[in-house]
Amino acid sequence: MGTVNLLDLVFVRRSPEGEIETLEFSDTVDDGAPALDLAGLAGQEDIRYLADSLEPGTSAAILVVELLWAKAFAAALYDAGGAVIAREAIPAPVVNAFLSEYAD
Repeated sequence: MGTVNLLDLVFVRRSPEGEIETLEFSDTVDDGAPALDLAGLAGQEDIRYLADSLEPGTSAAILVVELLWAKAFAAALYDAGGAVIAREAIPAPVVNAFLSEYAD
């Protein structure tokens, strides 16, 4: 069993002149290449929000993933009569700062 399932991937770039360019991974693959499971899951509102935050000459990506380990964990909880009631992602810079401060 894998750890992560890639569902959607979108690249957004703002040119130095301020023009926005969007490229969805699903639009770049040939028929022989593996397809994303849910291409289009990152909606236009998500893409617009990301694009609005970009400075000229920069780029970013929206990566939508399914955490398969978490799915299996949630299923085990459910089978035992429990449930996941909340989930919160901690941004990588916060985790890295914490680890560097408390590392041996």
